[in-house]
Amino acid sequence: KDASGKPVSGAIIRMQEVTRNNIWDFSPREIDAFAVSDDTGHFVVYGQTPFTDAGGAIEAEGFTTELFEHWAPGDLVHTVTLREGAAVEGRLVNGGLPVANAEIHIGNFGAEAGSSVWNYSGLTDAQGRFAFAHLPPARVFSLYATMGSLEERGSLSKLPGRTLESGSTNNLGDLSLS
Repeated sequence: KDASGKPVSGAIIRMQEVTRNNIWDFSPREIDAFAVSDDTGHFVVYGQTPFTDAGGAIEAEGFTTELFEHWAPGDLVHTVTLREGAAVEGRLVNGGLPVANAEIHIGNFGAEAGSSVWNYSGLTDAQGRFAFAHLPPARVFSLYATMGSLEERGSLSKLPGRTLESGSTNNLGDLSLS
């Protein structure tokens, strides 16, 4: 469901972990790899062999990816509220001039299982601007530009940052190449 309680249809539920016989497996086998929510927001994940719990990520357009852990099987209904997420924007410059077509990576949002889904990449536009939307809110992250995309223009070391609350934008301003 969304923050107002309305069902979210078309959400993709990705299974990333499963526990069987007290063994946590990050390559879930004999369980649906994914499911898609229907118009009422419901979905079903089937397993070929019994399991004690499962975890993964839920993705839907216009929302941040949400993680879930320790969902027990059976007729239980697990409810997840999807959030808009936070945004981060900035501009890459070199000597005050915009750096176009630089690949920007943002990630390292957490250490919990499944947080690897929170890694994003994008290119700067002709004015050197970049923007990332629907990021996990209130989290620390790392941001950097790839050396291959910068070629001989300089470098941008890994920078720490923080997303703000859901619905907000953190403007990092001008980031200068060295």
